[in-house]
Amino acid sequence: MVDDVRAEPLAHHLLHLAAEQLFACPQLIDVRAGRFALSRDDVTWIVGLVAGLRHVHGLSRVGMVVGDEASYVELDSRPER
Repeated sequence: MVDDVRAEPLAHHLLHLAAEQLFACPQLIDVRAGRFALSRDDVTWIVGLVAGLRHVHGLSRVGMVVGDEASYVELDSRPER
C-alpha cells in the first residue's frame, strides 16, 4: 500500500522531532511505501520550516530511502534554500 506524504503531517513530524531534541541524532527516513503529494506552495512552506529549524538546531545528518527512480528524481529536483 502506498500512502501519500502530505505537508501538514510532515510539518507536524518535523516539529515533534525538534521538540524532542532529536535533530542531533542521525535519521534514516524510509519512504519506500510513500508518495509525495506536495504542491509547490507546500514545498515552499516545508523548506521555510526546515530552514528555521536548521537555524535553531543546526544541521542534521539525514538519509532517505526511496522506492523507485521516479521518487528519487522528484526529491533530488526540489530547490534548496
